[in-house]
Amino acid sequence: MSQIKSIDEFVNHPENNHLTQKRKNPAIYLLLAVAGIAMIVLNYAVLDQSQAALASTLLLLGAVAVIWGVAGALFNSRKGNAHQIYLPTGERLKSFKVYYNPSEKGALCQAFESGELGRILKLKPEEGSGVMFEAKATPSGSYLVAQVHEYIPHNYRPATDVRDFRASDHPDVTLLVESLRKAQ
Repeated sequence: MSQIKSIDEFVNHPENNHLTQKRKNPAIYLLLAVAGIAMIVLNYAVLDQSQAALASTLLLLGAVAVIWGVAGALFNSRKGNAHQIYLPTGERLKSFKVYYNPSEKGALCQAFESGELGRILKLKPEEGSGVMFEAKATPSGSYLVAQVHEYIPHNYRPATDVRDFRASDHPDVTLLVESLRKAQ
């Protein structure tokens, strides 16, 4: 097996010049927090005691906006919160996990390692079983990166190396992505 042990390592590896990561812009959340602060300040600066219902509503909305804005900005600034983008098409990769019967492991691994994706399509998925086919693919099916895992008590471990496929090189990529979408 290669140095790269998982799909996430493969996608994040610096030598993959056809994949990149993109984070959501936290500016909208920061604007929400600023608007919340403005509501709270407006509550104390402008409104008097005769408008108690409006004041308490404005205070509550301001507090919720501040909390939501700060939490959203912090959540989106985390390193692991980035989306993987396939650069040639600009599409975001979607994750799939499909399970197969352990008796199908040999056939699945052999078909995957030889790049015969059509043979994988013929295998019947079985929910919650001991062999997992993990993949990330574009919605159009133009790109797929995948790996087969086997269940060794308490964890799934890689059974194959990570491989990537492009629809231009493997015509069954699009069909396999459709199959993965239906199996989930």
